[in-house]
Amino acid sequence: EGYSINKILIDDIIYLEALTNYTKIYTKEKKFITLKNLKNLLAELPADKFVRVHRSYAVASGRISKIENSEVVAGEYRIPLGKTYKPIITKEIRKFGQSTIKYQVL
Repeated sequence: EGYSINKILIDDIIYLEALTNYTKIYTKEKKFITLKNLKNLLAELPADKFVRVHRSYAVASGRISKIENSEVVAGEYRIPLGKTYKPIITKEIRKFGQSTIKYQVL
């Protein structure tokens, strides 16, 4: 239909979702779709601010509050966590100074 060019502050991004040749950008206020695939978009963003958690998702490292089973929790969002990415995301959380506590609710 139409498109517009929007300025999105990197610190406003919560997570990114791959949509074939596009990427959906989630912020607290709004969602945007960019004409870049996730791989290319991540190459343009600061590597220390985003971590890949699934082949279709990347999350702003500072927004991650916890890992629950096979999901990453970032604010009100629950993002799937791929098996191959779990060791990487755990390492990234520690690298950014966030401690992880594993517990089970009975």
